[in-house]
Amino acid sequence: PAELPRGAGHPGTPVPAGDHAGLLPVALGESIGLQPGRAQGTRARLGVTLLGVDYEAAAPQAQRREDALIDGVTELVRREPVDVTVFVFNTHPVHGDERVSERLRRALDGRCDVRVVTARDGVRACWDEMKRCDLGLHMRMHGAVFAYLADVPFALVPYQQKCDDFLDEIGQPNSRRLTRVPEDPVEVTKVLASLLTDETAPRLAREEFAERARWNFTRAPWALPGSALS
Repeated sequence: PAELPRGAGHPGTPVPAGDHAGLLPVALGESIGLQPGRAQGTRARLGVTLLGVDYEAAAPQAQRREDALIDGVTELVRREPVDVTVFVFNTHPVHGDERVSERLRRALDGRCDVRVVTARDGVRACWDEMKRCDLGLHMRMHGAVFAYLADVPFALVPYQQKCDDFLDEIGQPNSRRLTRVPEDPVEVTKVLASLLTDETAPRLAREEFAERARWNFTRAPWALPGSALS
């Protein structure tokens, strides 16, 4: 991205600022804290965001991925004491995630406790529910960002380059990585099950991630000393 303004002859200096969502806890009046450990003998809770429409993948490929993710979660619930919260970040009737999210809910009906939280409930509700999770499976990149900020171990399906960039930035362990099109539900279940016991964490401190997000404001041209707008 930095090459684009340079190629256009822009004289400024690029600032490697981070995703604005890194300031979510601060914006909600919270500090970045550690996730309290799950009490022994209690059921774990898996947070899931799925993608309703992928305009970069062929339809058969997207369908195989959807099947693998839903079957992988269903098998995890069959094998382990896990409940599920389905997050619907995009509720658009055409481009959103409600159809596939409802498909997952139906697949899990009667197998475990299932909660559904949508963007209509607001950012605070989504954030509070994410903090109640013990592990995550996300296709929505900001589902993964929420989980990371909440100190919840997660796996992100990197359906676009931005997802790989995020995982590289935070130093996501290889053991938590899935392929762009996971087609084997067994592999999905295996990665999710490992999150219940694997204590390996991303290398980048969440405080540093938040600081990089803050650079969008503190290192913008209008915020620098001597700027006519400062």
